[in-house]
Amino acid sequence: MQQAIYAGSGNQYLEEMTRSLRNRVSSYRRIQLRHPGRLRQSWEEHDAIVRAIAAGDADTAREITKRHIAIQGDTFTDFMAQLQVA
Repeated sequence: MQQAIYAGSGNQYLEEMTRSLRNRVSSYRRIQLRHPGRLRQSWEEHDAIVRAIAAGDADTAREITKRHIAIQGDTFTDFMAQLQVA
C-alpha cells in the first residue's frame, strides 16, 4: 500500500527520499507495530490516504498523512519512555 502512496505523489525525488527514510527506520517500525492494534490502524490509515489520492483530494490525503506521522511520533515517544523506565 505504501508503494501506491509513494507513486501517487507524482514526485520521483520525494518517492526516493521516502523509500530511503522508510528503510532507515525499519527496525523502529517493526517494534512500534507490535503495539496492540497498531498494525490494523496503520493499514486503515494507509487505505484512507490511498483513497484520498485516488479521489484527487490532496487536502484530505495531506491531513490523514499528517495525523499518521504524528501517531508514529507519539508511539516512538512512548517507546523511548518505556526504555528509560526499564
